[in-house]
Amino acid sequence: AIDHASGKYLFFMDSDDEITEDAIEKLYRAMQETPVDVTAGSVEKRERNGNVRMRRIYPDETVAGMLAMGYKHYSSRNRETVVWNKLYLLSFLKKHNIKCIDNQLYEDAVFTCQVVLNASSYKYIPDITYIHYDTDNSGMDRVRTKRVSLRASKEYLEIINFTKKYLDHYTDMRLRELVFRSLIFTIVLSVALVSDSVLLSRKEKRYFCRQCLVFPVSLAEAKRFEHRRFFLFMYVMFHLPLKTLFCKTVHSIGSRRKRNVAAS
Repeated sequence: AIDHASGKYLFFMDSDDEITEDAIEKLYRAMQETPVDVTAGSVEKRERNGNVRMRRIYPDETVAGMLAMGYKHYSSRNRETVVWNKLYLLSFLKKHNIKCIDNQLYEDAVFTCQVVLNASSYKYIPDITYIHYDTDNSGMDRVRTKRVSLRASKEYLEIINFTKKYLDHYTDMRLRELVFRSLIFTIVLSVALVSDSVLLSRKEKRYFCRQCLVFPVSLAEAKRFEHRRFFLFMYVMFHLPLKTLFCKTVHSIGSRRKRNVAAS
């Protein structure tokens, strides 16, 4: 789609979701008022019966500069990695050769990583422009029901390896620290999800964990980071015999906290 697009802007949406009648108009108007590489609208998430599950309302905010973009995305617990509900400047995507990985079901993580690490400006608007529906047997539904497939586990590993390699192009230590910190939590989450899957054999799980539980940054570089204690602690955890159990424990604690926050 990106290769063949001939307009000035590009917008993605999933086939089982909806946009508001004025979605494109609002995103376009916001981009005219403040010329940026990407404009993102707020989102309403619904169950299939129409009940509203949550609303993610962004502040009216413009973020400029690669480092500011990195802090906004990788320091936020509520960051959105989805490709949909954003109006992209097509020339920006083509200039930086931003694309998805072919045949990747979880294309959002790779695509958004490239956008965040290349965008010079990004605008959020508080208007809800997108309605996202929970769908049975979706990727997130399979995660919730512990049905992560072999294909999914391979794609998790593909995303992790892509991110590590993509960071080779960047030398700013603050940016590298932000992304590596996020990547460590991605590795922990991936190991926990694969380890809990009822679809994978013990052999498949062991293979994935061996491939995935590789500390993503050199110890020498980690010692130079501002939050070096965190990285040194995680470095030790990645080399312990019970590292898979550690990942599952961290994931369990994180999930419990999210449920408590949602309940409150």
